[in-house]
Amino acid sequence: MTTTSSRGWTLTARVLMAAIFLVAGVRKLMTYGATLGYFAKLGIPLGDVVLPLTIALEIGGGLLLIAGWRLQWVASALALFTLATAFTAHAFWSADAAQF
Repeated sequence: MTTTSSRGWTLTARVLMAAIFLVAGVRKLMTYGATLGYFAKLGIPLGDVVLPLTIALEIGGGLLLIAGWRLQWVASALALFTLATAFTAHAFWSADAAQF
């Protein structure tokens, strides 16, 4: 049985999680040219195709997460996207120790 309080907390958690993707997607949209250059620097093939798809996934996925539409599918897609970007765009293992 789901109480009103737990539904409120669940919505709050979804909004906070979605904020991560919404902010990232809007930032990419606002700095489109610079982000496209960054994708090229990373060696991402077809950056002019991948960037709009990335923006759509981040903004669309964030909004769908808030709306609660097909949560398992949306959350799975965002989780796979996060895992993929962790290894392609966020090379945390090669950071200089002084940066920590």
